[in-house]
Formats: sequence, structure tokens, C-alpha cells
Amino acid sequence: MEATISTKVGYKKTKAGWIPEDWELKALGDISEVKGGKRLPKGESLISEKNAHPYIRVADMFWGGVSSKNIRYVPETVFPMIKSYTISKDDLFITVAGTLGVIGKIPTDLDNANLTENADKITKIACNKEFLFFILCSKIVQNEIESEKTTNAQPKLALTRIRNFKIPLPPLPEQKKIADILSTWDNAIETTQDLIEKLQLRKKGLMQQLLSGKKRLPGFSEKWEEMSLSEILISAGKKVVTKDGEEYRQIGVRSHTKGIFHKKKVTGLALGNKRVFWIEPDCFIVNIVFAWEHAIAKTTNTELGMIASHRFPMYKPKEGVLNLDFLLYFFKTPKGKYLLQLASPGGAGRNKTLGKTEFLRLQIPVPSLNEQKRIAQVLAKSDEEIHQTQDYLKQLQKQKKGLMQQLLNGKKRVIV
Repeated sequence: MEATISTKVGYKKTKAGWIPEDWELKALGDISEVKGGKRLPKGESLISEKNAHPYIRVADMFWGGVSSKNIRYVPETVFPMIKSYTISKDDLFITVAGTLGVIGKIPTDLDNANLTENADKITKIACNKEFLFFILCSKIVQNEIESEKTTNAQPKLALTRIRNFKIPLPPLPEQKKIADILSTWDNAIETTQDLIEKLQLRKKGLMQQLLSGKKRLPGFSEKWEEMSLSEILISAGKKVVTKDGEEYRQIGVRSHTKGIFHKKKVTGLALGNKRVFWIEPDCFIVNIVFAWEHAIAKTTNTELGMIASHRFPMYKPKEGVLNLDFLLYFFKTPKGKYLLQLASPGGAGRNKTLGKTEFLRLQIPVPSLNEQKRIAQVLAKSDEEIHQTQDYLKQLQKQKKGLMQQLLNGKKRVIV
């Protein structure tokens, strides 16, 4: 059973806010040692060849831990000069330069790795390590770090500042119980994140198989046709005759298939001689400047009454021939991205503009309309499952945040 307080009776006011009377307020330096990492000697570089001396950089760190994916190593000739600046699996780290205040633990496979000078280790911890981890991640400490970001042009956390962080400490059994509760939420969050990754991989595999015809859905055996986009698409979007005093809302298309975004309203006067067109719903739309970077989307009724410049051509599928969702899924595949790049000649960046003629000449494999629809339905169901799991993840993260705010300052007590 847990009890929630509604008054300050049984609590005391401290520099970290109200905490229970039986809790202590300690400086981080009183319950641990905080030590800095070490940069490589001038002129020396890390290597990619694996050896016994991994070096943890800020780039390897994330909230909660360290990624071993792109870890680099200290050359044997350099190691003797920095060998005392290591961090163990029993320590915590905090980033002190660049992105300040990222807190994490060291995985077992990086036990006793060398530590960058842009992070400090929190070692010889004289309280429950998991409890301290959650406290350091909480607003209690992160608010102190935020003040450093706003008061310094080039923010950096000094050792003395970190050692002076105020840590509310309940009795050790309560520390452990609180840490166990929050760890349960962390485990659920991690499990859900893993599930999302698996669902995304499964969808990627489905797209590669279904949109190429390598895998056929039950009931379909008819041969696919190679068709040019000019055979299955019709140009859409009527030109807008703007009026100086009227307001218009333009749209944009994000790269990496991240969809449409809506810009702020502008007047016809501000648009000047810019060529703009009315958005039509249920169209394939592409940003010709960043088509090579996968800037494609589908228009919906939400964009009705909005406009797009000539850089965002729209195309409607030919009725009875093409399903729009099938086309969009196809162009979200690596093959679709490759074709967009093929139709975008030129140098890097803004010079790689999609040619409309070249685009319409592109050929794609097209099954029957019924098979297109079924493929789109299967992939849409996969998308829905991913979105539902992502929503569940957000709920877990919100619940954990609320628990942290209640448990780490003693507003909600746990019985041990």
C-alpha cells in the first residue's frame, strides 16, 4: 500500500524543496566521488581496430547508458598516459560539455573503459546506485543543470558544481524500493522500445517482399506489368490567382518520408509573383528540391484550401489503374528512393532537383488494382500496429515521469 500526502505535516523545507522529515539532504560529493575523464594527448587519435582499451565519447552516450555500436579504441602507445581515467560498471556518468547533464550507466562489456574529458564519473557511491541514477535524471537535479545552460555562453559543468548537487535521501530500504518501482517502468519501456524496433523491421521486410512481387498474397497470381508513371498518374493542382490583401497558408514536405507540414499564413502581397497552386486531397506530392532525400507525401482533406509552390508538384492516380497508397508505399522503399535520385540529376544538395519529365518516365512494377489495394491494406495494418505500440510507449513514459515527480521527493511514500 502507498500513502499520498496532502499537507506539509511531516515534511521539512530544504534547498531541494519539501522532503519528508526522516529524509536527509546531502551534497552529491558527500555520498560519492566525482572525477573527470581525460582527452587524448595532442596529436593522437582513436582507432577503430578493437583492442583492450575502449574509449567512451559523448557521442556514444545516451540517457541511461552507452552504445557500443561505434565505440573507438585507445592505441596501445597512448594507453599508459590515460590509463587511470577509466569508468567502471559500478559508476554513473554525467556529460559536462556540449549537451549537459546526460546521465547513464556503464554496460558490463565496457567495464573499465577510458572516459572522455567531456564527461565525469560518479564513483564510490554510498547510497543505492539505482536510486541515485533516478535522482540525477529528475527535475531536482536537472533544473540545476538547466540554470547552467542559460547563464553561460558556452555551458560546462564544473566538478565543484556537480559535487554540490543536492540529493534528497530516504532511508536505504526506501531508496531500494523506489528504485525497484521506477526500474519496473524502465524495463517495460525498454521492452516496448524493442518491440517497436521488431515491428519496424518486420514492416520493412514486408515492404521489400510485397512491393517487389517476391512475396504474393493469397489469391493473387496475375503477372505484374512494368509501367511508366506517365501511364498511371495525372498532374493535379490548379494555379492560384493571388490577391494582395488575402491570406494563404503554404505547405511543405519533409525529407525522409516524414510527411507534410503547414507553414504560417502569408498575404498575397508577400507571395508576389511566386507561382502557387491549390492543394488537392488524395494526391502524391513531392518536393522536387529534396526528392533525392525522400521528400514525398500524400495530401489529405486537412490541406484543402492550402497552397503549394511549383516546387511541390501533385499527381492523382488514374482511376481503375493505380491505388495511391500502394504508390506511396512503393516510393518509401529503397528502390523507390533510388528511382527518385535517378530522376534528380546534378550535384549535391539543392542542385539535385527532380526533373518532372524524368520523374514521369520512371517505371515501376504494377500489379492488378485489387492486389495493390490488398498490399496497401496489409502495410497499413502494420503501420497501425506500430503507431499503437508507440502510443503505449508514450503512456509508459508519461506514467514513469509522474511517478518520479511523486516518489523522488517523498510526496508519495512507499511502505517497505
